[in-house]
Amino acid sequence: QEKQRKQEEEQSELRAQKWRDQIKQRNNQQASDGIAGNADNSQGAIGDDSYVRKVVALVKSNTRLVIKDFEGNPEVKFLIKLYPDGRLDGAPKKIKSSGLPIFDDAVERAIMESAPFPKPPPKELQEIMQNGMEITQTPKDRPKR
Repeated sequence: QEKQRKQEEEQSELRAQKWRDQIKQRNNQQASDGIAGNADNSQGAIGDDSYVRKVVALVKSNTRLVIKDFEGNPEVKFLIKLYPDGRLDGAPKKIKSSGLPIFDDAVERAIMESAPFPKPPPKELQEIMQNGMEITQTPKDRPKR
């Protein structure tokens, strides 16, 4: 068990480093393109706002879907709970559908692929573990590929 826990911690740290590199690369690209990030539109009902923004940005960067025809900008909301090391505590819970099942599924897959997340900040850890964190995404929020 100890060996498995250490492997999971190493994998968590590697994913966190990959996440930091992706965010840094995207921020650099946006800065060079003169494009403002869309993290200000990201929402989290619970947790440190900057931490929630980072998690939402990671999920968005892992959402892979091409939607050509849809009306408006529907949003999907998931509630996720995390362990102290950033692993998901159970499956994401969809609390609001976008009305586009294919988009909802893509966001849920992106949440699963993005885990483990960076460790939650100590001051918010208990609240995130108990009450979870809301992840909101719309098709138009997704980064361009």
